[in-house]
Amino acid sequence: MRPEFRVAAALLAAGVLPCVATAQEAIELDGIVVTASKTPKRAVDAPSASSSVGGAGARQKTGGPAAASNADAGAVANGEPAIGFGSNGKSAFDKIQPQSVTDVLRDVPGVATSTIASDPAQAVNIRGLQDFGRVNVMVDGARQNFQRTGHNANGAVYLEPEFLSSVDITRGPAANIYGSGAIGGVAAFTTRGINDILRADETSAIVQKVGVGTNGAGYVTSTSGGLRIGPNVDLYGQFVNRNTSPYESGNGVEVPDSGFDDYGGLGKIVVRPAAGHEVTATAMVQEYDFTDFTITSAPSFIPIPQPVTNATDVKTENYTIGYTFARPDTPLIDFSAKAYYTTTKTDQDQSPVVSFSTRNFDIETTGFDIFNSSRFSTGAFAHRLTYGVDGFRDEVSVTDVLGTGDLFTPSGERTAFGSFIEDEVQLTPWLKAIGALRYDSYELDSDTVSKDGDRVSPKGTVAVTPVRGIELFATYAEGYRSPSLTETVISGVHPPPAPFQFLPNADLEPEVGKTKEAGVNIKYDNVLTAGDKLRGKVAIFRNDVEDFIDLRLIACPPGVPAPFCAAQYQNVTEARIEGIEVEFGYDWGGGFFNIAGTLNDSEDRSTGKSLVTVPPDRLSTTLGFRFLDGRLIAGTRLHFVDASERDVDQLSQGFGSIFLPTDGYTLVDLFGSYQFNDWSALDVAINNVTDEHYRKFLDTDDSAGLQARAALTIKFGDKTGPLSSSW
Repeated sequence: MRPEFRVAAALLAAGVLPCVATAQEAIELDGIVVTASKTPKRAVDAPSASSSVGGAGARQKTGGPAAASNADAGAVANGEPAIGFGSNGKSAFDKIQPQSVTDVLRDVPGVATSTIASDPAQAVNIRGLQDFGRVNVMVDGARQNFQRTGHNANGAVYLEPEFLSSVDITRGPAANIYGSGAIGGVAAFTTRGINDILRADETSAIVQKVGVGTNGAGYVTSTSGGLRIGPNVDLYGQFVNRNTSPYESGNGVEVPDSGFDDYGGLGKIVVRPAAGHEVTATAMVQEYDFTDFTITSAPSFIPIPQPVTNATDVKTENYTIGYTFARPDTPLIDFSAKAYYTTTKTDQDQSPVVSFSTRNFDIETTGFDIFNSSRFSTGAFAHRLTYGVDGFRDEVSVTDVLGTGDLFTPSGERTAFGSFIEDEVQLTPWLKAIGALRYDSYELDSDTVSKDGDRVSPKGTVAVTPVRGIELFATYAEGYRSPSLTETVISGVHPPPAPFQFLPNADLEPEVGKTKEAGVNIKYDNVLTAGDKLRGKVAIFRNDVEDFIDLRLIACPPGVPAPFCAAQYQNVTEARIEGIEVEFGYDWGGGFFNIAGTLNDSEDRSTGKSLVTVPPDRLSTTLGFRFLDGRLIAGTRLHFVDASERDVDQLSQGFGSIFLPTDGYTLVDLFGSYQFNDWSALDVAINNVTDEHYRKFLDTDDSAGLQARAALTIKFGDKTGPLSSSW
């Protein structure tokens, strides 16, 4: 462990550092989460390992001017200026100028991402678990189940960060009522809407953002508009274009094919036909163009490695329609129903030296989520009973005439269905208990295999408030993940230079995650000065995953090199992941200090080695100051990452590693934001100021060196902006 990380970790463990949020918000634990219980509550009040990242506006339940007013009221506490359009015009992420989901999630404890430089897709890792739906990634409530087998993560999402308003994270299967398969946790992304650009007293506005950057960051433009038609209809639209070019790592070497173009549109309509009723429809379409260069994807019949250029076009579509009903006079009915359709279509034109081919990957997911919450009392006990059903269907269609894409990402269908019930009982003013059961079933069908299975998974939580401002909680939760099509049906010979054979496994058993977790929530106001805020969350966990599915080398004759063996997805007896996650934030009005830390350990209990996808220990801090009545915000972010484990058990040791070990590193970032008036602002972010040469764990390429990004945002509204007098 590096000396600076050892010191930081020791302080963290001893509780010396007051400790999270990123530069865009002072106290993210005040953000709203729903993934832990399907009921909105502040992250610091949720008795689970939950975090919230982003602005307050979209986390309010969709509504009219009242909701926007609530967002305005929380702006100062979230690190936004006390004047101007604040979180209702600019993204809460503007101060870090994110270019990817990785930038948005970097400082969230227990969360990591996996990428390759030549593909803008992002895989989300929670507590060392990723791939094949172990983390339920959602956008506006719609599952993102795209997966394409390659030398990267087996499950990723294409998502432009300019569309994002907030991210809600719940770590571990404590979120088991929120969807099937999430033994690692849930990452719920919420896109921007009308409350992100309109203040309470506005009915229409257009927000234009233009950003530029150095070292491959290129440019980005975002145009968004909102219109309130009376008190009951909201319209929102947004268009984004981003263009990047290959960047240089900290040692001055250009990383090839690390640039991409993306175009996207987002539309939302909200209709409130009567008191308490709300209908919401969203549509988001994105298109990515990039080039992927490899030397291992040649058609299998060519005996020698061939350089292959993949001209790639990815189109994603995300459609949702939802209905909610809730009124104070109907405590037994707080109803929500949502249906969604998502698709990711990847078209690649390959240009090898010998032949030309085209391959296509099409993954479609159709799903629904229906639930109701009832509030009532039995004697002295207050209940919040939540119950519902959900399900989804994946349809995978892959064509690759000359290559092996259709063998390694096999076509087929998978259907998952679940039902759940959870009762949160307030036994006394200081004691709360939560009990839940979830039933999961699945069916998997391909040309060669048909499988099904089911299981009931329990969850129990006890939360105690011994003194005001301190809540202790303990949870036991189980999660259930069915095998994916790829894990079950994959077959064929890997192309040169490593011609090993993949074997299908129709006997795979589902994974069962069993997590024990204990933690504390800390929430105090007016600690050192009037109006200051201290928020904190600490969680200790152990997740034992039974029948963990891993890719293993098998059938290696004596003396035969590993590349000529066979490989198969198999059930491991048990995998164990345990660790500590800490996040604290302190805001005193004139500035804010935040810190987040993660300490991890893992073991494949059949071999005694570490799991390959568990990230190294890390620590992130943010220090920011506000000047000129909040118009100017400036500060720095530090990110300490330890070296990764070397003693890992992975198939890749046999034929050239996919996830190579990484050395420790330290990143220093600077950020600043100046609001000229109530309709224009400038944001600047300078990342990796020391030009550190490093590679992020789980990535296949070196990360960018020194990179500066800046953006100007201007708002044209009926109450704000240079043209407001004529609107």
